[in-house]
Amino acid sequence: MSRPRMPPRVDTDPIALLEAAIEAVEAVPDDALRQWLCAGLQALGEGADPRPALGLAPVDRCRLRRAARDRWLRHACRLMKELSDWGRCCELEGEVGRFEAIIWPRWRERPDPPEGASELRTALFRARQHGELPSTARQLRNICGEQHDCVTGRGAASAHT
Repeated sequence: MSRPRMPPRVDTDPIALLEAAIEAVEAVPDDALRQWLCAGLQALGEGADPRPALGLAPVDRCRLRRAARDRWLRHACRLMKELSDWGRCCELEGEVGRFEAIIWPRWRERPDPPEGASELRTALFRARQHGELPSTARQLRNICGEQHDCVTGRGAASAHT
């Protein structure tokens, strides 16, 4: 389904932009979607938080940051060569230590890792952007091992010792 092309807007007045958004939403063919979008825009127009009108829960930014950090750590864990969850977490512990000591101090001000950075260092960089990195294999295992299988990316069937 193609959408009608709208000319680019140069207006930066928030009220004018809100009015333009309301006009654009009126063209949405799906009734349920249009009503949902209108509810959020109406709440915004009234100066209210649109999340309740849209049926969205309040955002817990700490939880979101931790979840993003943990996704990147699980990705880094899957890159380890060890076969067992515990072995991968021990290997990752060493990589995290090297990254924190050597790489992060040089990269911390960057928005992105440098071109040519390894997949592992990119994953650790992204994880570190979302918060402190765990410093022990046990902490990494809590994130990558027991609750989540580092190899398959799915929840682990049983706890490992």
